Amino acid sequence: MIDAQDGTELWSFNADRRMYPASLTKMMTGALACEQNQLDRVVTISQRAENVPETGIGLKAGERLTVGDLARAALIWSANDAALALGEAVSGNVDSFVALMNQRAREWGAVNTHFVNPHGLHQSDHYTTARDLGILATRAMTLPSFRQIVNTRSVVMMRPVGAPAVREGEGDLGAPPAGPVQTRERRIFTNRNRLLLSWDACDGVKSGYTRQAGRCLAASATLKGWRAIVIVLNAVQATEDCRHLLQWAHENYEQRLILKSGEGHWELPVEDGASAKVPVVAGKSLQMLVPKDAACPQPQVRVLGQTVTAPVQRGATVGKLQVVVQGAIRGEAPLVTAQSVELGLWGRVKRYTIPSQMDTGLLCLAVGVLLFGTAAKATRSRRRRFPSRRRTTDRAGTGDGRRDSSEPVGEQGGSGD
Repeated sequence: MIDAQDGTELWSFNADRRMYPASLTKMMTGALACEQNQLDRVVTISQRAENVPETGIGLKAGERLTVGDLARAALIWSANDAALALGEAVSGNVDSFVALMNQRAREWGAVNTHFVNPHGLHQSDHYTTARDLGILATRAMTLPSFRQIVNTRSVVMMRPVGAPAVREGEGDLGAPPAGPVQTRERRIFTNRNRLLLSWDACDGVKSGYTRQAGRCLAASATLKGWRAIVIVLNAVQATEDCRHLLQWAHENYEQRLILKSGEGHWELPVEDGASAKVPVVAGKSLQMLVPKDAACPQPQVRVLGQTVTAPVQRGATVGKLQVVVQGAIRGEAPLVTAQSVELGLWGRVKRYTIPSQMDTGLLCLAVGVLLFGTAAKATRSRRRRFPSRRRTTDRAGTGDGRRDSSEPVGEQGGSGD
């Protein structure tokens, strides 16, 4: 059971045991078709697709359907013939499509999975794990067209009757097959995911069954703005188990706003700036799933930033914020400046470019004049704040501190010493 937002595991049991996925395989098949975003493209059904056994919609070689129709048939009705036809539509042939399935599984992190067909009919070397299927389901549910299809309770399709056959490899995909006009019948295909039909909160994903795999279900439910996904394999009561687990998840976890864009109380040092520090804030809001139980470890915000070099503009990214729970990083947001900082005096001096005609001596002279002017300005400022008191010698017999103009200076009177 996982949080669909970031793949965080909420609970597991035997999640890494190798199992058969049955029709949960079609999650990968449908996701690869939806990735191409060509659901309106028309393709011609091959003889190999017509011959796929078990559940299907009765595809006929030479019949022409859109990729979207095949995806709906595979994901809603769990049609095996439609799943194989999807693989051929995406990659040209089944072998290339299976190679793509395994490649994408590894890229997404499902490293304990090995596919050998697009539909999930039993083969001994076609296997996966519950944890890997959770990864695939989470990734597939990020695709809007995939989400829309697996949340559809039923679909109406016009099925051809007596479709003319063509030999595999013949015909142009842009032209209709030769033969008489086809007659069609209206058929309703109901989603085989019983949880989707019985619980409004459920919005996907896929059911499956073979004798070797047992009853399997990948179920998704969204309540109060967040989605949880459960994978159940080889279960006696897959539908009931999934509903119980999803309800437990929503009763014990909640989405909480951890960081709000534009808010924060942090500062970073500034080099060469008019200010020694600059305030920094979260560059985006960040919500995450947290336990409702206050005794459980709560998220902590970690600031990762370094000294900023001026000049710096407001809104510049200068690091990142990490939300950490029990040592694991659960989310990140950019760290941005809340105001601009201009170059200070020393920053301008350091960045002064020496003209080619000016030698080092002239530069030193210029710097000296600048420093002298700064020091003189500071001295004048101190004198204005603290005026000096001149001490004078009073003439004998007078108390007003003024010198008698008739008294000689520097000779017998001695007053010049």
